[in-house]
Amino acid sequence: MSVSIRIEDLCKDFPATSHGSSWRALEHVNVSVEPGEFVTILGPSGCGKSTLLNVLSGLDTDFQGGAAIERDGQRTKKARIAYLFQEPRLLPWRTVRSNIEFAMDAVGIPSSEWAGRCTKWIELVGLNGFADFYPLQLSGGMQQRAAIARAFAVDPEILLMDEPFSALDELTARRMRQELLTLWEANRRTVLFVTHNSLEAVYLSDRILIMKKGPGSYVCDEVKLDHLARPRRYDDPAQYETQKDVLQRLMKFVS
Repeated sequence: MSVSIRIEDLCKDFPATSHGSSWRALEHVNVSVEPGEFVTILGPSGCGKSTLLNVLSGLDTDFQGGAAIERDGQRTKKARIAYLFQEPRLLPWRTVRSNIEFAMDAVGIPSSEWAGRCTKWIELVGLNGFADFYPLQLSGGMQQRAAIARAFAVDPEILLMDEPFSALDELTARRMRQELLTLWEANRRTVLFVTHNSLEAVYLSDRILIMKKGPGSYVCDEVKLDHLARPRRYDDPAQYETQKDVLQRLMKFVS
C-alpha cells in the first residue's frame, strides 16, 4: 500500500450557540502517517481527537487548513477508508454476516466475493458460529469484533479508529488489541488510532502523537517506539517503562 495521511495547519471552529461564543476545537494541527504505519493520537477527553478523525474521514467538511489522503505523494479521493467508532454501530436488524455484506456492497465489492470475505474475516476475529446472530444477541466484545471484521472485509487502505475498545472491560480490551495487531501485521494498512489510554497507545503504535487540550487543541509531543519489538507483549519491561514515560509526558500537558 502506498497511501498516506497528511494533515497540515488544520483549524476547526464550532459556531456560536445561543448560550455562548464559538469554540476553537483544533488549532494548527499537523499530522503525517506514512504508508503502512500505525500512529496513535493520545490525549485527554475533549481535546479534539474525534473531531480530527471526522475531518479526515470527510464527515466534517467545515474547517481550515489541509486534511488529505495521498497516494504516491499525490492527493486522492479514491482511497478506501474504514472508520471504527467508540461503539460498534452495527445495524441491529442485520446479522453479523449481513452487516459485513452491507459494507462490502457500499464500496462496490462484487457480490461474488462476499461469501469468501465474510467467512475469512468472521473466522479471523473469532466469531465462528455467530455469523447469523444479530448484534443484540452478542456481547459488547463480540459486537466490536464484528465491527472490526466489517472494517477489514472492505479491504481498506486507511483505517481510522476512534477509541474502539474504551467501553470494554480491560481483559476483553487486551484480547481485542492483540487481535487488532495480528490483523494489522498481516495486512499493514495505514492506521490512525485515537485513545486516552497510554498503555493502549504504547502497545499498538509505531509512533504516538500527544495532544494538548484546548481551546485550540494541538499536537504538543511525539514519541517514537522503534525500540519496542513486534509482536508486542504486555509483560515486556521496556514497554512498561515506555508507558510510564508517555503517561508522564501526557500529564505534563494536561495538569
